[in-house]
Amino acid sequence: MQELLTLIHEHTGNHPYLFAFVIGMIFAMPLGVVTVIALKQRNHHGFFAGFKVALTCVSADAIIAFIVFTSYNIIVDEFRNHQNQLNLIMGIIFLILGLMMIRQHEKTPPKAGLKLHFFVLSITLFNPGNTLALITYKLLVSPTEDGIPVFSNIAVIATGAILTWLSVLKFVPNLREKQKAQKSSAKKIPIGGILVLIIGTSLCIKYFF
Repeated sequence: MQELLTLIHEHTGNHPYLFAFVIGMIFAMPLGVVTVIALKQRNHHGFFAGFKVALTCVSADAIIAFIVFTSYNIIVDEFRNHQNQLNLIMGIIFLILGLMMIRQHEKTPPKAGLKLHFFVLSITLFNPGNTLALITYKLLVSPTEDGIPVFSNIAVIATGAILTWLSVLKFVPNLREKQKAQKSSAKKIPIGGILVLIIGTSLCIKYFF
């Protein structure tokens, strides 16, 4: 991620808000667990149900950005000193999520309530990758502690993330509808839940080794 941010900065360095916008778009790329949750909500309960989950994720990223931009030196030190603990916390969250996904496999998930939104918020807040990316972003944009316009940068990052989420929720196909069309009675393997369990287990193992 650091190499990617550096490459993007080389091409957008003279336009800091463009850099922030691109970073926001990258943060919301459909690669993580939250994407699965948001798409399931969209598939079963409509576009806005999925978008609410996306907004929770964007809000968490904004919180991380605010903390990093306003307390850079403290965050860097704490992040370095507690990397293993963060991995353990993320591992436990992923294990719980994986079990939930397997349990809900081929069932209609309930419409996202406070518990699910809190869960998505926790997953994003304790994601070491996002925190490290924002630390790198802060370092590239402004090596000095007070040289970055905090709220304007957060707003632009959030705008880029929301645009990507809108695109993902709009254009990623509804696999549930395709499965209905195929009328397959074969038992489906909960691949997503199994992968999440594997990720969670690997993060927990890192804590002990």
